[in-house]
Amino acid sequence: MRLIKNYYFLIFPGLILFFLLILELLTRIQGFWLKMLIVVPIAYLLSPRIKVKRKLHSKEKQLRWFFSKKIIYIIFKE
Repeated sequence: MRLIKNYYFLIFPGLILFFLLILELLTRIQGFWLKMLIVVPIAYLLSPRIKVKRKLHSKEKQLRWFFSKKIIYIIFKE
């Protein structure tokens, strides 16, 4: 959980690289832009949504995944 809280901004690019590798191994699509047109929407759907909520004395980021109902909270003191 601590790893996700510290490096949540790397999840989307990591998913893009992961799905590019999978697509490269499973299919013989030649065009790079065509691969990116397939991979980026899939990675966007599976990456966490980030909401910033303002509280009285702090800001709070909420990470919510598409496939999970559990919300990860990151609290920033102002």
